[in-house]
Amino acid sequence: MILRVVGLIIRKLLTSRNTARVPVQNSDQKTTAPFKKFYVPNLDEIKVVRVSDEEIKEAGLSSLVSLLTILYFNEDIREQVVAEVEKNQNQLLAIIPALHEYKGERLTRLLSEKTYLTGDIFDALSLLVDTYAIEKELNTELEKAKRSISENVSVDDFAMQMDGGTKILFCSNLEDGQKFQLRFHQFVSGSTNPMKLTGAIYLNEKLVPVRSHLEFDILQALKNAVGLDKPNSLDDIGHFSIGINPSVFMNKGISKEAKTKRMVYELAGLVECPQYVELAQKLGRLQSI
Repeated sequence: MILRVVGLIIRKLLTSRNTARVPVQNSDQKTTAPFKKFYVPNLDEIKVVRVSDEEIKEAGLSSLVSLLTILYFNEDIREQVVAEVEKNQNQLLAIIPALHEYKGERLTRLLSEKTYLTGDIFDALSLLVDTYAIEKELNTELEKAKRSISENVSVDDFAMQMDGGTKILFCSNLEDGQKFQLRFHQFVSGSTNPMKLTGAIYLNEKLVPVRSHLEFDILQALKNAVGLDKPNSLDDIGHFSIGINPSVFMNKGISKEAKTKRMVYELAGLVECPQYVELAQKLGRLQSI
């Protein structure tokens, strides 16, 4: 029993490493009341497969990886990317099928059908994507533009996709009436595709860098919108968990307001928990220290 307790303490210390640019919030911080229990993904069950930097260099694919980073910001280079894929298809087919067979099939289809859709390219080559480089550039853009999100927003509606738990919040900026969407991608696939990264937040389909000021401001705005910033704000969230359970989500006996508040509560708690940082490191979004 003593060994088990010691093991749990060590695990807690190891998983609480803070590699973030913005501090990870926890139940000791006073921005909201302490979070009650909710669904947290088991990282051991999330299989993430990536090609290592060493394999990329050895196969001579560094230029292709750089092009994939540029592609996320500029879709006009799609044909250039596919041309680079054709030039290196033997090296790619030698690396990718050995790691994840269906990626090799997608790569073959990409070349044979001459498909230039950005989503198809990232689906086929997601194992090569440098997610850290993409998020670093996104952070640079955010800092230059000084962009964030209004503190005064409303959550007008929500949806849940049957892909393992992706949730979409349809929101409004109460200052100018502008509509926007927030997608919280599911936590089950281990996807390194930058258009559908496991667990990532997307603002109007644009990736929100992990532990960025924008991420922090989004969570604070959502909490304000549903009243999680008020005293005793958790008293009426209900004794249920949405998690990845669509039956709870679609239960007509639970009010829309209660579902929305519970959903924001769970999503914010997930993004703020230490496991979220671990997952980001696993996906290559954050560098481990």
